Formats: sequence, C-alpha cells, structure tokens
Amino acid sequence: MADHDLPPPPHVRTWSGRVFKVFTRYSLAGLSTNIFLDTPQGRIIVDCGDGCVQDIIEVERYRRKTGYDVSERNLKEAGEAIIGAVISHPHYDHYAGLVTLLNFLQLSGREAPFPILYPQDAAPIESIVDHFTDHLWEEPLFDIDLVPLDDGARANMGLVGISCISSMHRNSRPGKVGGPVVALSYRFEMDGESVVYTGDTGDISPITEFAKGSDLLIMEATFAETSPESTGVHLTLDQVMELASSARNHLLVHFTSGSYEHAVKRGLIDPW
Repeated sequence: MADHDLPPPPHVRTWSGRVFKVFTRYSLAGLSTNIFLDTPQGRIIVDCGDGCVQDIIEVERYRRKTGYDVSERNLKEAGEAIIGAVISHPHYDHYAGLVTLLNFLQLSGREAPFPILYPQDAAPIESIVDHFTDHLWEEPLFDIDLVPLDDGARANMGLVGISCISSMHRNSRPGKVGGPVVALSYRFEMDGESVVYTGDTGDISPITEFAKGSDLLIMEATFAETSPESTGVHLTLDQVMELASSARNHLLVHFTSGSYEHAVKRGLIDPW
C-alpha cells in the first residue's frame, strides 16, 4: 500500500455550535475512535478506543494553541472536566481505551461518580470495568455507574439529554463477516441544540428520521463502495452522503485507507 493511500497522521478536527463543541483526533476502523463532546458542564467521551487519554492531552494542546504542560494540576483539571462516557457498541476499537481512561481518572484524583452509558447485553463493557477495579492496588476513588440502554431509551448526563436507537452492525474483519453485535446510535440534546452519532452501522434507514433536524451528524465512513464486506456491517460513502441531508452539518469518522482516499477525491473532506 502506497503511503498516500493511508489516512493522515492523527490531527484534531473540530465543530462548534452554540452549545456543543466536538473534537476528534484519530478515528480509523479497527484501531480506534475517540470523540469528545464538550458541553457547558464538561466533556462527554463518545466511544473510547485505544489512545483515548493521549487524544485528551493532544486536544488540550490544540485548544490552548500553546504548549500544554502535563502537570499534576492540569491532569486533575482534565479528569474533573470529563462528566461521563458513552459507548456505541462492544468492539475493541470503540471501548478498549476504557481501562486507561479509568486509570487516568484515578491518577488525577477524581472523586465524582463516573457514568458509562452502553448497549444493554454488551458484557465486554462490564468486564473491562471489572478488570479495572479488580486489579487496582487500592480502592477506586470514585464510583463507576454502569448504565445499560436499550432501543428507545433515554438518559441524562448532567443537563444533556441522551436518547438512543438500535442500529444494525455485525462482527467483522477484513475478508470475513460474522454475526450481529448489539449497537446503538445516540442523540445528544441541550438548550435546543442536538448532535447525533451513528456509531458503527450498515443501515441508514432507522437513523435518517432519528437524525432529522440535528445540528451535527457524526457518521462512520468505513467503505468507499458497496461490497460483501460492507453490506449490513458499515456505511459506504454513498450512504453517508444520503444520510447527511438529514442534518444541518456533518462530520465523518471511522475511515479506512480506501474510504479516506475516495472521500478526499470526492471533496467530502479536506485533506490534512
């Protein structure tokens, strides 16, 4: 594979609304997706893949436009600013960073409870939290509130209203498609502004109405074209652009080398 076929090195992409601000740094299918939804009350981490804590630090460097001193004080502030996490489905590239995130919160001295919203029956999410608590050398300084959600459920994180719907997704790896996996798409609302996240899905039909009128729609963009590997598993760029009309603005995440290259050629994203 030629170098120019690869997605770009990690770099911060952002969107700002009246209430919400969104940051992403790196989102590559199979490796990691971390989305930071900033609110007037603090930051919600939407999916927590590998490198989540590193992305938190790099986003802080970006926000401040100057060097970010990774001091005890700054780390404590960064940890306290996170009000919770929301996980779309139990695939490693979307939840494997939970262990290091929870450890980061412990090291930063967090004491406030930490809610984690996730799909009901997603046992790996519960297992990874158990792994964290079982292998600490001390008692956790904060409570971890696991909140399983099912299709149509509603919850709150601070003053942010969160609703969700089930989405179609399957286990897969290059060249092989497996069985279905529990997955959710989320809508975040506060003070009349809304952000919708597809999560990973192979079907836009339920999300089209769910995302209607949202101020920002964050969409996975895994495949350039329809193939046996994409059907019922991940979205293609044609599906993405059809779905984009449901919202006022959109942001693409979860690229592969092929989808990134084609998205640049089609003018769907600006190359870094």
